[in-house]
Amino acid sequence: MKKLIAVALIACSISIAQAQTSTNDNPFLSGPTTQILDFLSHGSNWMAVAYGTANDKFDKFGGGVALGYRASDFLVPTLRLDYYDGRVWMPSASIQLQAPMTLFGKITVIPFAISGIATPIAGKGSDNGTAVGIFGAGLAARLGAHWDIIGDAEKWTGFDGYQIRFGALYKF
Repeated sequence: MKKLIAVALIACSISIAQAQTSTNDNPFLSGPTTQILDFLSHGSNWMAVAYGTANDKFDKFGGGVALGYRASDFLVPTLRLDYYDGRVWMPSASIQLQAPMTLFGKITVIPFAISGIATPIAGKGSDNGTAVGIFGAGLAARLGAHWDIIGDAEKWTGFDGYQIRFGALYKF
């Protein structure tokens, strides 16, 4: 099994390295897969985030994934899927307003505010399908050309307290 995984990792590495060249003569992949890898390897405005969540009392936990598109340096529409308290599944759409700034000429931080709408699709009983407002603020710190760490605090209407989120963001 370890040999199979090693061979798969080597094949993927070769494929990605080959996709990063300007030619599309990849011996392992062709068609749309090559185009997608080429698009992602040359950068875009898409961002993906994986994060953990805790409530303000740290007795309920969860996590989620998000996909954002940097429309400008100051505006990022985002789609998310949250899993919370071991039972609630909640997709959401939000707008993030941000103001990137460089401190001391070296450290880039991005304070932001978010507002959005969500609906629980499982785990809230009779409240499944109801509208939930999302309001929050947070901060991201740039670690490199593609990586940020990010944290925020959010208030979800219909939920007690507020949620605290911490995660890693990858920019394509």
